[in-house]
Parts: sequence; C-alpha cells; structure tokens
Amino acid sequence: MLVSIINDGFRRARENINDDNEELFSFMIKGFQRWMGFGKPSKEELQEEKDIIMRSKYIDSIECFPDKIDRLLDAINRLYMSQRAERSRINSIIDG
Repeated sequence: MLVSIINDGFRRARENINDDNEELFSFMIKGFQRWMGFGKPSKEELQEEKDIIMRSKYIDSIECFPDKIDRLLDAINRLYMSQRAERSRINSIIDG
C-alpha cells in the first residue's frame, strides 16, 4: 500500500514537471533511491551534502549572534554591578 502511494505520487509529479520543478524532482528521486539502497552517492554529491551541513551550521550561528551578544553584555553588566556593589561595601566598612 505504501509503495503504491509513493508510486502514485511520483507519477503525478512526473506528469506535472516543468523546468522549475525538474531539479527538485531529480533531488527527490536520488534521495529516494539512496534511502532504498539502490544508488550510491558520488564523491561530489557527498561533498555537496557536507558543504550544505557546514553552511547550515554557520547560518545558525549568524542568526544566534545577536542573542549571544545580548547575553555577553548582560554578563558584563552583572560583573560591573557586583564589583561596584563590592567597592561600595568596602568603602562603607573603611569609612564606618
């Protein structure tokens, strides 16, 4: 049943292929073949997948950068305020 559903989906997709979807369809076919164990990826395809994974790690890091800067500034502010409070306490002991 599952195979027939997948087959019907591929048949419909093949019927509706235009220039924009050809690359997507090819990608889906290759992925399905690999998943089923029919096709081995070439060295270029393996390298491309590694590159995509590496790029996604950098993109995620770039998107998180403002949050990390905010946390850094918050930590610096807490450190400054604790040192200032400690200095005030020491000054009050000395003056007291």
